Amino acid sequence: GTLELTNTGTLPANFSLTEVSSTNGFTGDELTLTITDAKDAATPVYDGTFGGLEDGLKKTLGTWAAGETHTYTFTVALDAEAGNDEQGKTANAVYKWDAVQLTGETTNQ
Repeated sequence: GTLELTNTGTLPANFSLTEVSSTNGFTGDELTLTITDAKDAATPVYDGTFGGLEDGLKKTLGTWAAGETHTYTFTVALDAEAGNDEQGKTANAVYKWDAVQLTGETTNQ
């Protein structure tokens, strides 16, 4: 799936993604997750086992200018070599997006 986020504020903001919780009933690395930002799809935000982002640890996404938009794609894949014993298993995750607006103060030097 995809998600589009925009800094709707009037100042730059630091954005982050946190995996709040996850469960993965699949064996080992059978189920994977790749999260990409369309602005830099060659460098995934995350590429690994589903649920492998450390729960509660923020993944920094950078400082975005006012009005800046990013489109994130979440791709979940089951290994083509996964056995029949993987049928009927489930996985889920909860994610939280944060933005902390930067101060608008400037200093003349």
